[in-house]
Amino acid sequence: MAISSCSRDEQEEIVATRQLHVLLLPHELGDMGYGDAVLRGVQTIRRDYEELEMRIYQPESMEEGEEIFRAWAEKNNHKQSELFIITADDYEYMLVEYFMDNDLSSGKEILLFESKNFFDLPIYTFSITSYGASYLAGVTAAAATSRKPLIVQGNEIDSSTYCAIAGFSDGYCSVVSADSVDQIVLADDWTGYTMAAEVYANMSEWVKSYGFIYPIAGGSNHGIYRYLREYSADVYTTGYDTDCSHLSTQVIGSTVKHIDALIAMFVARWIESGTMPEQSVYGLESGYVEWELAPGYEADYGSLVEAKWSMAIQMEKIYDDAL
Repeated sequence: MAISSCSRDEQEEIVATRQLHVLLLPHELGDMGYGDAVLRGVQTIRRDYEELEMRIYQPESMEEGEEIFRAWAEKNNHKQSELFIITADDYEYMLVEYFMDNDLSSGKEILLFESKNFFDLPIYTFSITSYGASYLAGVTAAAATSRKPLIVQGNEIDSSTYCAIAGFSDGYCSVVSADSVDQIVLADDWTGYTMAAEVYANMSEWVKSYGFIYPIAGGSNHGIYRYLREYSADVYTTGYDTDCSHLSTQVIGSTVKHIDALIAMFVARWIESGTMPEQSVYGLESGYVEWELAPGYEADYGSLVEAKWSMAIQMEKIYDDAL
């Protein structure tokens, strides 16, 4: 909030001590997944730090998102502290382009999600690797059905999903004699996360060939859950990003990212100290991501998951070190 008091000779502007800006992807809210978990984390900060001014942007397009960022970057911050959170690495090339010719003014900081900052930008970053949790999902899939699994990926530009694909495939192939897992990519851009109707229509064919579906496609995953609620099929599936066990009895477990807790930790550190953790990767051992069996499946697969947990961590470290 900005409050102005004007006189003939001067104008005094009083602004909040700190501002938090959050830029989402166009599709990110309302998917009962990653975007909504991000919002929970932001609302936790709003509750705990009432003096913080907060603005949340959900653009209609990526181009509009870039315009929002540039308007913030170029605006005078009147020497107050501002943090601009960008919730997806889809915007990373926007930052690369910006910092080619520009610098941020003093007091402004950027936090980019799901990036390892290979371009060495003057920003804070973190990434969550779901390799280990997905490895456990793959192990569970191999035990749950003798039919082969299918990975459904929203698009190939979201690099944060690569670790999940590798982890699930490695976990499954460590149990079953197979070289790889079948995979389908829904789209070549962010719309792959908004194709629930198309996924629902495809399910009638997928269930004929596959016994397990590992969906990494945001809101598109709901086409799978809806189909399995409406039709009897000998097919298991999972949640991704959040616990989706309540959406179908065929959800055997979920790869859960506790992004809400991670956001709250980063922003609280910034508010209290003016800094944030250096570039970090959070995996299975951190507790910020886990493979969570659905109620009713713990008795069948709980001991298996526990037995493979250490191996999943070890394989995750090998995978990350190789990148």
